Amino acid sequence: MVGAGYAHVWSDLRFNGAENYELQQDSVVASFGRRFDKRVSLRLSAGALLDGHMSGEGYDYDLAPGWLVAVSGSYQLFGDPGRVPFLVATLTFGTSGTHTTQRGGSERTSLSTTDLRVGVMFGYTLWERVSPYAAVRGFGGPVAWHHAGLPYTGSDRHHYTLGGGVSVSLPLGLDVRVDGSALGERSVSAGLALSL
Repeated sequence: MVGAGYAHVWSDLRFNGAENYELQQDSVVASFGRRFDKRVSLRLSAGALLDGHMSGEGYDYDLAPGWLVAVSGSYQLFGDPGRVPFLVATLTFGTSGTHTTQRGGSERTSLSTTDLRVGVMFGYTLWERVSPYAAVRGFGGPVAWHHAGLPYTGSDRHHYTLGGGVSVSLPLGLDVRVDGSALGERSVSAGLALSL
């Protein structure tokens, strides 16, 4: 299975236990996955952080293009493909890197993240092709940054996402998915996958 996707993410970060920043960024990924049986699948992803910005403490920063890689697995706890309802558990480990540049200034520093996510998706398949679902995910991992020559270590303030989406199976082995999270870390994403 090969695929491609786009995502926009809004994160509320807290550095050094006190300093709050808002981060927004856009990314694109390509992925390669394998389904080992009806329930277990594994996927490797790599891509680019396109751009974004970060603000806090009265400062604004632009994000330079960067990179990201991730490995994820899923296990369908119940519900065979094409049947209803279904419950899927997911586990994802990812890391990314970019640089920030202060607006109106010259400070350019690295920004890196490491992230481990655990989630569940509960949904219902309609007409054997359309599968709306609700999703909750918990995550954690450090964000490393430098500001004014000092090391900043932080993480997301919420450590969860709550949202949902829909997956549509098309002819020729194509699948389209749109996903969004409105509570905790906010995000919107869309992807296309082809089963080989």
